[in-house]
Amino acid sequence: MKPEIIRTVDVFLEGAEKPLIVVLGSLISEKMTFSDEIAKHVDGEMINADEISNVSEIVLSCEKVPVVVSGSLSRVESIINDSSSTVLIFGVEHSGDLKKQLSEYVDERVEEWIEEASDPVIIHYLSELESSGSEVDPDQMKEMLKRKLVTKIKKEVVKQMSSLREDKRIRWISISV
Repeated sequence: MKPEIIRTVDVFLEGAEKPLIVVLGSLISEKMTFSDEIAKHVDGEMINADEISNVSEIVLSCEKVPVVVSGSLSRVESIINDSSSTVLIFGVEHSGDLKKQLSEYVDERVEEWIEEASDPVIIHYLSELESSGSEVDPDQMKEMLKRKLVTKIKKEVVKQMSSLREDKRIRWISISV
C-alpha cells in the first residue's frame, strides 16, 4: 500500500470516534486486495457487503474497525448514512472503468427501455422523433438513446457522489490501480 494511503488512514483513525472504512470498486481482485491491506494495517475486520444481506447489523456488532467492501454504493448506502460513524471511502477503479460499466449496463438494457418507453429521456427522444416525421434507422436510434442514457446516468451518479462528499463525516478518496 502506498505511503500516502497509509498516512491518510492513520490520520483518519486519529480523529474518528466511530470509524468506518468503505472500499468501493468493480474489479473484485483489486478491491479485495486493497481492503485486505487496509484491514491488516488497522487491525480491522473485512466485511464483504456483496455477500451478506444485513450489512448494518454486522458493522454495528463489529469489535474491530469495519472495512466494508462492495461493488455497489447502494449496498452500503445505509451504513454510510448512519450519522454515528465517521466514514472514509476509497473508490478503487481503473481509469475509464465507470464509463465502461455504464456503457455495458445501458447496452444490456437499452432495448427493453425503448420498448417500455418509461424513462423520461426515452419518452422525450421518441416524441421528438415522432414530431419531426423523419425516419430513423433502429440501430442508429438505439445508439443515440444509449449515449443520452449514459450521460443521464453519469449525471445521477455524480449528483449522488456530490451529496456524499458534502457530508462532513465522510471523506472520499479515489485511487487508480
